[in-house]
Amino acid sequence: MEKKVNEVLAFGSKYLKKFSSNRTEAEVLLSYVLKKSKTDLYKNIFDNVDTSSYIKYKELLKKRLSGEPLSYITGKREFFGIQLSVASGALIPRQETEILVEEGLKFLKNNTQAKKDVLEIGIGCGAISIALCLNCPDIKVDATDISEDAICIAKVNIEEYSLNDKISLYYGDLFFPIPTGKKYDLIISNPPYIPSERIKNLPKDVQAEPLVALNGGKEGLEIIDKILCSANEFLKKNGLILIEIDGGFQENKVKELFCLKGLRNIFIRKDLAGIPRVIGGYLL
Repeated sequence: MEKKVNEVLAFGSKYLKKFSSNRTEAEVLLSYVLKKSKTDLYKNIFDNVDTSSYIKYKELLKKRLSGEPLSYITGKREFFGIQLSVASGALIPRQETEILVEEGLKFLKNNTQAKKDVLEIGIGCGAISIALCLNCPDIKVDATDISEDAICIAKVNIEEYSLNDKISLYYGDLFFPIPTGKKYDLIISNPPYIPSERIKNLPKDVQAEPLVALNGGKEGLEIIDKILCSANEFLKKNGLILIEIDGGFQENKVKELFCLKGLRNIFIRKDLAGIPRVIGGYLL
């Protein structure tokens, strides 16, 4: 006997009850299976769901309950108002990373140069670079990543938004693939910053994301320190470096690293939970 949309949603919500966002996730998965928007789901709440769709829905619920991230199941993630393709080879963009983009845009839009050069270290699926380009057309972005999978996923998203002439991809570790002598107005990065020992305590769905995009070494500062060691070589005078951090644990230590590397006018932006999330500093 076929079930109606409202019954299937009630089942999905109950099945995912261990997640705080269980109802929303049930809606996202059913929208994905039926290829309908959330609005259309509710417009047709008493329509029947065919048997094959219901079977597929239950399979996806099982995947989600086992710890597979929702965005990897649907292959999509919204970030800064942009729909992005995501896959298991790259970190899933988080809402708090939008603060990094906001700070980058603020700096770029206040910069009076006709053309601005940006370097992103660790492009992942392309979220930050694409958001910057779509909201600030007079920039050119170079972006690196150590993961070939991430580069491939970023390429898909860059092509989707026709930004091939705006974003250049470089495969390699941190600054290594960038030609010597290149200088940037803005260097931006959401690096791995979780201490190695804390990774095993993360939720299953976070542990399903690439370790290389999560693991920041003993104190979570290993990659941040490496970025700061080379940043001055690639920053223009009065250039800005912006890095996402876990400020609840790292704020003071990262501030100290910024100072030691000669960066000045250091500032912190907090996320909606009041946790220091983005740190910035200028090469004067």
